[in-house]
Amino acid sequence: MSGTWTVTGKSVQGASHRRRKLPNQDAVCWRSGAEGRVAVSVADGHGSPACFRSGDGARLAVETATELLMEMTEEVPAGGATWMAKELVRRWRAAVERDAAANPLPSPAAKPRAVWQIYGCTLLAVSARRDASGTDRIRMIQIGDGDLLLISGDGSVRRPWPRDPNLLGDQTTSMSGQNAWRDIRIAFLETDDPPELILLATDGYSNSYSRDEGFLRVGTDLMQSIRAEGLPSVEAHLEEWLDETSRLGSGDDITVGLAARKGELRAG
Repeated sequence: MSGTWTVTGKSVQGASHRRRKLPNQDAVCWRSGAEGRVAVSVADGHGSPACFRSGDGARLAVETATELLMEMTEEVPAGGATWMAKELVRRWRAAVERDAAANPLPSPAAKPRAVWQIYGCTLLAVSARRDASGTDRIRMIQIGDGDLLLISGDGSVRRPWPRDPNLLGDQTTSMSGQNAWRDIRIAFLETDDPPELILLATDGYSNSYSRDEGFLRVGTDLMQSIRAEGLPSVEAHLEEWLDETSRLGSGDDITVGLAARKGELRAG
């Protein structure tokens, strides 16, 4: 159906992680639902000794965020972004507690005061839907590093917000923060001129480029490839491209989520 959205994603183990026999600690989740609503989320587990279940934290984060976005109606509760941030953290912590109960820690000494501290991860998520009036309603979520890009039909690329001043060097905000909901950035976009493609990526992608301009061109190139070849073709090559990027770049895990307008795609 013209003007509606479709979603996909891919996560690859980083080249350096393969060499060191470390698991992929990223995660991705996407869904399509009633009334043309779609949602996609990516997360990056911290991988530090203090966050030794961060891969599980990332998996639970993308499942929680995608579910929340798919459940929400157009009527955002009072407090909008604040309610959404608190609800996301509440649900993620509850999922972590269930996971920890089902998979007990090796020793009581390994359990911190709050068990979700060992599940730390970053998160990016987006949902999109075109309503009956032709307005596209897009919701965006970010906590921590990583990139959310909006790519227009003319190839221009922008981010929904400026760089978070709390991200310094390797330091990042996290779902495991004591007051994580305060660090979550949320934007609601209602527009008759939506982006053609929305790209979410963990920081292993942008860190593979020496300059931000080079990374931003990825968004334009993907949009043009989807337009020319169709999303199924791009999806089929995505793992190969990400593997090569990690091998030649950061060596880190790379995870990508894509939300594309169906009306702009060539049939694949």
